[in-house]
Amino acid sequence: MRWSSSQTLITGVYRSGTEYLSQLLSGHPRLSCTMYHVNALRFVLNRYEPLGERKNLDRALADMNARLGKRYGLSVDADRVIDRMSSSGFSNWAGLYDAVMSELWLGEQKEHWAEKCQLVWREIPQFLREMPNGKAILLIRDPRSVTASFQRFTHAPAPAYLGAVFNSLDALQHAMKFQETLDPARFAAVRYEDLASDPERETARLYKFLGLDPSEARLDPTSWIGETGQKWASNSSFSNGARFDVAASIKRWRDNLDPIDRGFVEAICKGAMEHWRYDSFGPPADWPEILRRVLPDANLTMMLRLALVNGEGTQAFPTDPVDPANWDFSRRVPPAART
Repeated sequence: MRWSSSQTLITGVYRSGTEYLSQLLSGHPRLSCTMYHVNALRFVLNRYEPLGERKNLDRALADMNARLGKRYGLSVDADRVIDRMSSSGFSNWAGLYDAVMSELWLGEQKEHWAEKCQLVWREIPQFLREMPNGKAILLIRDPRSVTASFQRFTHAPAPAYLGAVFNSLDALQHAMKFQETLDPARFAAVRYEDLASDPERETARLYKFLGLDPSEARLDPTSWIGETGQKWASNSSFSNGARFDVAASIKRWRDNLDPIDRGFVEAICKGAMEHWRYDSFGPPADWPEILRRVLPDANLTMMLRLALVNGEGTQAFPTDPVDPANWDFSRRVPPAART
């Protein structure tokens, strides 16, 4: 029974490049880097308390196995997970998370795990407090790129895609805050643009942050495996996976973001964008047109009020990620991909 040497949360806004980052990091033989599957911060935290009571733990594992099986074709041995938790002394959500991830993904060589889970950056401090050796990576991206990409990618009806503006603001703000308040040995903020421009340099920096030797890693996109166990293909909103141009993705928003939306993004996020070295600002926002787009949506109106009155962003999906009706069932993992 192998125990994890470290546990890492990778998070960011949707369409910010977290999948690309996860694939880059997966090239290290000692690190298991996966996406979405267990996501205890969303599906376990504060839902089965107290987890120290066996009936609650049994229910949490039963629900987890039902979700893993339905959504990904995965299952975890509940008895082995409980044995792990008993021997570790961790009976909370973090102990369950570590036990399940270790049971699913660690093997003879792999001793560290990382999981990409979107829109959970506000939970980073708790993750670091309660994991035995937790680390966190928050990937940020130009909010104009995020908004342009999400508009094309989301199934939520317009104007819900504009929620990307407020999520981006929140991620940028929390990245700034965490750099000032969290231990730099346990928290790292990464700009997607730096990662795309020089993946070898940024990946090596992150491996060192994770306590891994960069020289052992293999940066070879042709060997990347997707969640389904097949050859990885980018889920870019603008290009076929086989032809995905990472470098071009940095400025593609220039030709794909409506001028009204661009002005809106820049009006809401400008201060935080400047801090993170995003520039090329356009004309002032067209507020009458922006309000015509935003005000019919109650959720966006609430987010806008929060941003304008309090200067705060939002961490929220346009649809409920816990509701099975909103799940993507294409991401099933065959047995060959689980080793």
